[in-house]
Amino acid sequence: MASAKSKDPKAAATGAKAKASTTKASDEGGVSPFLVFLVFGVWGSFVVFGYYTELLTRAKYTTKDGVVEKWTFSTMMTLAQSVGNVAVSGAVLALAGAGQGGMTGGVPAREYLVVALGYMGAHKLGYASLLYIPFPLQVLLKSSKTIPVMFGEYAVANNKPSAQKLWGVLVLTCGIVVFMFFKPSAKKGSASAFDLSDPSSQWGMLLVAGALVCDGVYGPYQSKIKGQYDPTKTLLRPWHLMFNVNLWQGILTLPFAVYAAEGQPSELSQFIAFAARHQATYVNLAYFAAAMAMGNCFIYSLQNESGALTVTIATTVRKFLSVLVSAIYMGNPIANPQWIGIALVFLSSQIGKQLAAVGKAKED
Repeated sequence: MASAKSKDPKAAATGAKAKASTTKASDEGGVSPFLVFLVFGVWGSFVVFGYYTELLTRAKYTTKDGVVEKWTFSTMMTLAQSVGNVAVSGAVLALAGAGQGGMTGGVPAREYLVVALGYMGAHKLGYASLLYIPFPLQVLLKSSKTIPVMFGEYAVANNKPSAQKLWGVLVLTCGIVVFMFFKPSAKKGSASAFDLSDPSSQWGMLLVAGALVCDGVYGPYQSKIKGQYDPTKTLLRPWHLMFNVNLWQGILTLPFAVYAAEGQPSELSQFIAFAARHQATYVNLAYFAAAMAMGNCFIYSLQNESGALTVTIATTVRKFLSVLVSAIYMGNPIANPQWIGIALVFLSSQIGKQLAAVGKAKED
């Protein structure tokens, strides 16, 4: 018995080293089939999610009488997203075991409530913005959430931004300026072209700005929860956060769905009537919710199986693919110079890292 016990620490150390070397190899060139599966899972899930997001919000819905209707149900999208994420993460926790902290991971409900408020605002406002601006522009603007998150981290946790983050924000801003400056002309007759002087486009971008403010709240506060309630990083798993934040988001969203102003039906009632006129709505909404839930599963699994570099590359490429699919299949015009702006935005973190390294080398 004694000799068996003495070997266990060595075996554990060997296993840990093997796992570390595997993770390092996956970021340096050694790629396992399972890692490839996860990366393609991220890409596929979020491309499908982006497609159905745009299909729901930007499609023209024509009734049998020839009346064209617009999608106005951002609350229902947020609620459907919550249901999908809760179902998947709840199933994972139930099957794999929730751990010592139970389904909440040992975190009080009030903490999840703060995160869920910001989470709900980010999604509801983000989906609502698609009624006014094209999908590629919304994806690009939402990719700048590094900026509000950076300020949020400073306000919530007093974390000063590094030189890498500051450089990244500068590159990201330049990318957005390039994309906006070389926008396709609205005179082309495409419904997807946007005009910055149009109040409708301005309102859409204002909604995205509100969503980014919400990103700056829930992201840093979620990090605060992990640091405060699980400093050893052994109790609180990503599935706990996914389950509880989405559960509270759904609870907070539900009143908005059933509330009916005087003389007006609730959004839920309007949605049911709308879906009765357009039968594909339920199926599209189900694909939308399922794709996001599966995408989150792939991302969480990828985070566990690989290093930060692999995750960053996978998520960056999936945004590019979403914009590409939107340009090809949804008819959103993107001028050639705008692709430079898109590249600067999506690669801002990596470029910022290189510029910070160059600056540090000059100082040394």
